[in-house]
Amino acid sequence: MRFLLNGISIAGAIKNALTAVCIFIDEAVYKAAALLLRAFYEIIQIGAKIGLDGEIIHSILQRLMVLAAIYALFRVAVMLITFIIDPSKIKDGQNTGMKIVKNVLIAVILLVTSSFMFEQLAVFETRVLVGYQTEDGSTTPGLIPMIIYGRENVNSQSFGSEVEARSFTNKIWTLFFTPIIKCAEGSTQRYCVEYSSVIKGEKDIDALSDYTAYFNFTPIIPFFAGCVLCYYFFTAVFELVGRIFRLLVLQIVYPIPVILSIDPTQKSDRIKTFFTTYFGIYAQVFIRVATFQLAFVIMSIILNNLNVLGGVGIILKVIIVIGVLQAAKELPKLIEDAIGTKIAGSGGRSFGSVLSGIVGGTVGAIGGFAAGAAGGQGPLAGLVGSVRGAYQGGQNASKAKSISEAVKGGVGNIKNQYTFGGNMHGAGGTIPYAWGAVENFFGAHARNEKSMKEYDKQISDAEEQFARDSKPLEATINSDRRSDELRNQMANAIDNSFKRGHGSIEDVLANDPELMKMRSEQQKLLDSETYNYTAEEIAEDNRRIQEREEAVRKEYNRQREVFYDQMLNLGDPSALTGEDADIAQYVQDYNQYVNDNGMADRIIQHYSDIDQAARLSSQSQINANVQLDSLRRDLENTKETVENNRKAFKKQSHYVRTEKRNEDPETNSYRKSPGLRGNDDAPKPSDNNSNN
Repeated sequence: MRFLLNGISIAGAIKNALTAVCIFIDEAVYKAAALLLRAFYEIIQIGAKIGLDGEIIHSILQRLMVLAAIYALFRVAVMLITFIIDPSKIKDGQNTGMKIVKNVLIAVILLVTSSFMFEQLAVFETRVLVGYQTEDGSTTPGLIPMIIYGRENVNSQSFGSEVEARSFTNKIWTLFFTPIIKCAEGSTQRYCVEYSSVIKGEKDIDALSDYTAYFNFTPIIPFFAGCVLCYYFFTAVFELVGRIFRLLVLQIVYPIPVILSIDPTQKSDRIKTFFTTYFGIYAQVFIRVATFQLAFVIMSIILNNLNVLGGVGIILKVIIVIGVLQAAKELPKLIEDAIGTKIAGSGGRSFGSVLSGIVGGTVGAIGGFAAGAAGGQGPLAGLVGSVRGAYQGGQNASKAKSISEAVKGGVGNIKNQYTFGGNMHGAGGTIPYAWGAVENFFGAHARNEKSMKEYDKQISDAEEQFARDSKPLEATINSDRRSDELRNQMANAIDNSFKRGHGSIEDVLANDPELMKMRSEQQKLLDSETYNYTAEEIAEDNRRIQEREEAVRKEYNRQREVFYDQMLNLGDPSALTGEDADIAQYVQDYNQYVNDNGMADRIIQHYSDIDQAARLSSQSQINANVQLDSLRRDLENTKETVENNRKAFKKQSHYVRTEKRNEDPETNSYRKSPGLRGNDDAPKPSDNNSNN
């Protein structure tokens, strides 16, 4: 027992020593990352300060302008001598004296205003990136920091300070160094106090080396994450320094393209080329600073909400960290088309290649098993995924030209193994997946496609049959609707003509002399203060008025029917004029249409025929629609039967083995597959022919 306890004690001591070594190495890596992060913000300020301090650049420009003036005089002298010796070279007004004078004036203006222009550009850069002091001594932050952090938080959220930079990198490291028992807020436990100090950036990560017993620590992975972090920060710093230096160089050599533009024989516009290059790099500085500051803010939000990552595995934590940084590195590419210049810079290929091999190999070895097992829902699929992941990870790492490509390849490798595991699961397991490959080799996939086409043909045949059967019914409905339009057109014309001559029924009732007299007498009695107009007398007078109204309506309708009969039998429209000719034409058009379309029973010659024709048309449309609805139901039933048979066919074990192997795990339902045995009695496509 004592021997066992001693062994356990020695093993624990070795573990603690190795953990301390890993933390020591990690501290060096993450300190370097924090230093690079601070350097990024300090270089922004240094670049702006160099631009504002124009004395050095101005002195260089002055000396260069002297040389440029000598060079310009030499070029002008050479051109004049050349034109004197060979006047034929002066063509099409391109090299005339006026052209030279114009170019000289433009060059002088550009050179004189160069200092002012570059100073204003430096002021703009300072106000956008860094900020400036107002007349009262207060400091106004830069525009980009204010947009990203907000005016209230711009000073407290800058990662340019030592504490903030250390806090940012320490939070990334603590993703892999988590307390076994979560520290409560304000906890006085010593390890919790130290843990809080490390997260806040007040101490380095080695402050936790004496408290490893209270934490879950995953070695090696934090080292890789730190190397990747250093890589991205170094890339950002290197690219920013390079762009600032190029801007300074372009300012210094500015007089050269201006002077060279004096020569009218130059085919290219040197000034335009210079400004295109200069403002392209100038815009790159702003975009690079904005994108990386935005990435730091997003990463800071993620790190400040560690509970979000509580249930996330180690590998995915690394992917989250790398993903945000890679997005920041690639984001400028999305803006290239908008500003018309190349933004993405070199990523340090040699350094990235080393890390690419490390990350690619590690992700392939570790992630392959996890992703394969997760996708295939079994250890056998995980084993296969591990083998494939290791191979593909090695291939990707050997071909990667940068760390970003290695990360992409590693992530893609994990997704491939997850997809492959899902394919095996969809096929019913590892063995059915392999058996399905054999079946496909002997033509199973082609037979399945043929069956699917036969199901499609059954549906298309049913749709074609529906189109043939529904065509005469739709023609009948259209003919009935057209006859309704012509009949209504005719009836409206006759009715309007009658009303113009006789008035509407309302007009006739309002102007009938006898009704007017009866209503007037009744109103007098109602208004009389002396006569006792009893309810019985009122009811009797109302009855007499209603009888008279009914008699007037009956006479009105009789005259209307007589008028209709007259208008319906006017005869040949060509022998008539005016409104009668129009009505006769409407009657002729209607009767000819119904006669030509097999509806002779709807010909109208008398007033009573109008209602009869309307009833026949309505009933015809109802019958046609009933038959159409029946055909549609038959079509839907046929299609539903075919689709059910198709689904049943897809559940057959041979189909699952040969086709489900290619499904994306995101769309795979991961149902319990029948494997090598299952439902093989599903209807074949030929079984559905009777449904057509």
